[in-house]
Order: sequence, then C-alpha cells, then structure tokens
Amino acid sequence: MNNQQKTKKRRLLNLGREREFLFDLDEVLDASNADENRGILRANILKKASQNGIDEAIAYLDEVGEDIIVKDASSKIKRLLTRYSIMRA
Repeated sequence: MNNQQKTKKRRLLNLGREREFLFDLDEVLDASNADENRGILRANILKKASQNGIDEAIAYLDEVGEDIIVKDASSKIKRLLTRYSIMRA
C-alpha cells in the first residue's frame, strides 16, 4: 500500500485562489453586522477552510450563529467556501 492509497481526499480551500476568496469574504463581512468580530471570523474561516476542510468551516459558521453574523451573510460565506474549494489530500 503506497501513501496515495492511505491519504483520503477532502474538500479544502483552493490556495491558488486565496486572495480572490479573501476579497469576496471581505465584501460579505463589510455588508454584515460583524464589525467587531470581523478579524476573528475571517481568520477562523480561512484557517478551517484551508487546513481542516470546507465542511469544518461551514460547521464553524453554524456554531457561531446569528449572534455574531446575520443568517444572510452566513449563507453567502457558505456559497463562497463551496465555490473556492478543491479536492486535496
């Protein structure tokens, strides 16, 4: 069994498009009510999407809930995560 067979692929952020993702993410966060928590949200979403997986980043958004970010902005961010994802090992 070689290393490729052992490694399971998962959806992660496409790091080649990271700047584009962050630009779009900033636009969504600007339009939301997440002013005081903006930096924390941005950093956590980026870390989870690029290292842990898109599903974990989406779960984080669900966990944060409407206390920090409005539901409309949360669903837009989820669509961004899906659009900028790629299957990686």
